Amino acid sequence: MKNTNDNLPFDNPMSLEESISNFAGYLSWLQNTIEELYKVHEARQLRYESGLKDIEHKLTHHLFDLKCWDFFERELLEKVDDAGYVIDRHYWQQLTAELIRAASLQHDVLARTISREDVFSTYAELYDSVNGERNFEYISQEIQFIHDTYHLDFSAAQILSIGCGTGIMEEHFLKAFNLKKNQLLGIDVSEGMVKVASKRINARVEDILNLVHEDNPWDICLCTANVLQYLPHHSLEKAIQNVAHITQTGGCFIGDFITPEHPIRAYPNVLRSEKVFLLRTPLIVEKAHNLFQQTKLINVSKLQGEFRITYEGEHTRYLPSLWKLRYLFKKYFEHVEFFDAMTLEPLEAEDDTSPSSRYLVFAQKAD
Repeated sequence: MKNTNDNLPFDNPMSLEESISNFAGYLSWLQNTIEELYKVHEARQLRYESGLKDIEHKLTHHLFDLKCWDFFERELLEKVDDAGYVIDRHYWQQLTAELIRAASLQHDVLARTISREDVFSTYAELYDSVNGERNFEYISQEIQFIHDTYHLDFSAAQILSIGCGTGIMEEHFLKAFNLKKNQLLGIDVSEGMVKVASKRINARVEDILNLVHEDNPWDICLCTANVLQYLPHHSLEKAIQNVAHITQTGGCFIGDFITPEHPIRAYPNVLRSEKVFLLRTPLIVEKAHNLFQQTKLINVSKLQGEFRITYEGEHTRYLPSLWKLRYLFKKYFEHVEFFDAMTLEPLEAEDDTSPSSRYLVFAQKAD
């Protein structure tokens, strides 16, 4: 009779380092470990054996052991160039597929051991670590440029930040211009993000598509990090119309956008901080005669002394042409200017794109 434990992994005395070294690298080890875990899961569905539970526990522990970080980091950095673009596409496809499977396994484990609140707090920390601080330089440059070019007075302005996320940029903005906390309100559709942002700034859950009944119109509406491009494409005009509606006479909108070719020209696959890797797989797709960027996002981190793999899902950004954005803003604002977000050189009406593939919009309502 065939042994019921045939083809199942068994406990062995090898350390994690020895186990990974026995394979061609981290990816091969990761693939094998996940397959072994699936076998154990399947076997446990058929029968209960304490030995299987012990094996499952050890495999899971190995999969998310902090010691994996060095192996993962070393191998990944050999597969990308200095700018973060993938060199080996086949490797990248395999790695991201296995990391998504590992993220699903870890999600199931964490769901049994930590609260949803803790999971989100970790996500917010990941977001700030990789995205928040990276955005400081270029967004600060954009706002300072508009401030100086148009001689804006922020000292008594009431400012609305649309899509504030965790509020990390808004907090920096208040400090940079020596503003009071009550001069700025951040809004975001994500309740979780607002909860984190509220520790830094005044923030509330709100959708710009619904925000039309403000008693006191805003002097300045900020919308950085191409937030409006995450809206459904058919809602973009409505959002711009609403922004104009809630902007004070003589007030202005300051925001940035990306061009349709940005995912190809200026979107590295790997972003990193000291303790976080953000892996991005972008794809440009066409739907109903409109262009979109669809991106799978995976975070691999060692924050708080733990090795975590989280799949953030597939995010979609609308990629309207420069001409379309210019048309929409001129429809609802009196004075509109476009600038390349990095060089800060003006973009002319006939321009199809911008040198950096990211551009800045300044739109003002007439006095």
